[in-house]
Amino acid sequence: MSALSADEKVVKLETNAPQLVRDFEVATSNTIYKGAMVCLNASGKAVPAADAANLSSVVGVALNYANAGEKVACEVGCFLVANDSLTVANTDKIVMVKDDNTVKATGTNSVKAGIFRGIDAGTSQAIIEVGTIGY
Repeated sequence: MSALSADEKVVKLETNAPQLVRDFEVATSNTIYKGAMVCLNASGKAVPAADAANLSSVVGVALNYANAGEKVACEVGCFLVANDSLTVANTDKIVMVKDDNTVKATGTNSVKAGIFRGIDAGTSQAIIEVGTIGY
């Protein structure tokens, strides 16, 4: 997959993971699409998750579309996202961001996506617990 260019359906799984929604202001010159993984930049503003320097771990998945200066609601929990070569060997390990819609085992900038909980049998997407490892 590649970074989102339109809203995406949010697929959240029912688990014992914490249920929390937090609002963050979107950083200047950024757009966040519904369904995107979201990080914070060095100023504490929301940006689409990316394998880029100076970003926090993923704080949640966007529940709404938002432009710069607007608020984006980010939900913590387990979500389905695109999988870039994760296998059962990665289960229960922290995995990294490839882009706002994809996770991988390692990353150049080590931006943490969350904890890999497995692969969805129906879609082959990664099951990721986001927003629970700190930022």
